[in-house]
Amino acid sequence: MKILKIKSYEFKELNPEAKKRVYKKFANINVENFADFSAEEIIINAIAEIKEKTGICLDYKTIEWEILSRENRIFIPAGDLCGALRNKYPSFSNWDLPKNFGLYCNYLGGGMNSGLNSSDFNKDKIEFNIEYAYGLEEAIEIKQQQKIKEDIIKDCEIILSIFEKTYKNLYDDYNYLASEKAIKDTIEANNYLFNADGGII
Repeated sequence: MKILKIKSYEFKELNPEAKKRVYKKFANINVENFADFSAEEIIINAIAEIKEKTGICLDYKTIEWEILSRENRIFIPAGDLCGALRNKYPSFSNWDLPKNFGLYCNYLGGGMNSGLNSSDFNKDKIEFNIEYAYGLEEAIEIKQQQKIKEDIIKDCEIILSIFEKTYKNLYDDYNYLASEKAIKDTIEANNYLFNADGGII
């Protein structure tokens, strides 16, 4: 039986070329489960902020997002948003919204985190459960509905602003976790050892 002695190196002891190979090999170490951990926490925090600022409760499972393609976006299906609005505003019935309500990236070569455009929405297309009223009662009801419409618009503008911040948080967090600094920190925190060429031991 032969006993082989292998010299091991900490990451900081590797030469620049070996470090490059390690960075390439470990490129996904921090982001392979990004959607299940980091992104989940960011989305949950956004939902909590929306509830705090508007009183509207959104379901985590209804928020969809994409940050790594030409179709970058963050949105909630219109039906799910309307359901949440009905919970806050009992007289609210429906709103003729785009199929998906949120923010979309206008990719024109300026980078994946540029050119976010928000969904268009029209206050006049907000509908209510109609109560039969005449004269003064009808006038009061119309005035109340107008106020509720303004409140709904304000809430949706808040949701869009939080979506925009959330999209940026997702984008920035992913890029940080995929950076050489974050990869290096993870490697050193786990005390990985390498051979001279950067192969893990």
